[in-house]
Amino acid sequence: MKNKFLLFACMISSLLLIASTLFAQEKDLSGVVTSEGRPLQGVTITIKGTNQKVTTNAEGKYQLLANEGQLLVFSLLGYAEREVLVSNESVLDVSLEANSEGLDEVVVVAFGAQKKATVTGAIASVQTKEIKQSPAANLAVTLAGRLPGLTALQRSGEPGRDETALFLRGMGTLNGTAPIILVDGVEREMTYIDPNEVESVSILKDASSTALFGVRGANGVILVTTKRGKSGQPVIGVLYEHGLQGFTRSPEVISSYDWATLKNQAWKNENPNANPNDPVNQPPYSEYAIDRFKFQDYSDAYPNTNWQELLFNKLVPQQR
Repeated sequence: MKNKFLLFACMISSLLLIASTLFAQEKDLSGVVTSEGRPLQGVTITIKGTNQKVTTNAEGKYQLLANEGQLLVFSLLGYAEREVLVSNESVLDVSLEANSEGLDEVVVVAFGAQKKATVTGAIASVQTKEIKQSPAANLAVTLAGRLPGLTALQRSGEPGRDETALFLRGMGTLNGTAPIILVDGVEREMTYIDPNEVESVSILKDASSTALFGVRGANGVILVTTKRGKSGQPVIGVLYEHGLQGFTRSPEVISSYDWATLKNQAWKNENPNANPNDPVNQPPYSEYAIDRFKFQDYSDAYPNTNWQELLFNKLVPQQR
């Protein structure tokens, strides 16, 4: 019993020693966050790995409890994030560098280009990096789901004719519903444009952004900008894609025997009082013809052809 009591006392003393050490390291830390000599308001200071965070006031000042050796993360929109290690000092002043990436992004608008930060109209754009992520060879298909307000509808699956109907913010008019498509300022289709040749695609959706196009811009405008040559050393890139294309679903077909049987059954339902001995008013298929369809002993005159299997492959290769 005495040994157990001594062991318990040692554990309590060890815990108290650890707790006192931890509390001894925690201290009140304060400082000012600036950028080019100006105080920054709203900077979030987070202790990395914890949920403890504070923000700077109008004078850029902050105050929090931190332990020596912890990392403080300073973050603010438009400025580069910075991590600072807590030392034995109680005052920690930090300077952040402005980060204009994203605000300087260029957006193509009507007959020119503007910085993204200065655009006020309803404009969305996608760059070549996002376009090339889709393996589709059709540029219109690659835009589906990448631009807000753009609807891509493909009604035909005919090989080589991937015609895609594009709509901006729904159908704005009753007659012409398709938006204007301008490729480098020239109106043309963009179905057969190679996505690798495209620099950016912008869509103009509201009246303020499509004002230069007049009434023709009622359904929106799609601006496609192709790549331009750049000064410097030539760059050669090779991209090869190989895939398999197939039907998402195909309807099930019945045999010619079942078709003839159902056709006769439909005739009987429509003519319940028909005279079986009437030589004129008879079912579409005779019993002899139905037997030929069933046994296939005279397949040239009574065939049973599955045209889907005959004309279509289950999978076909697609290369680019």
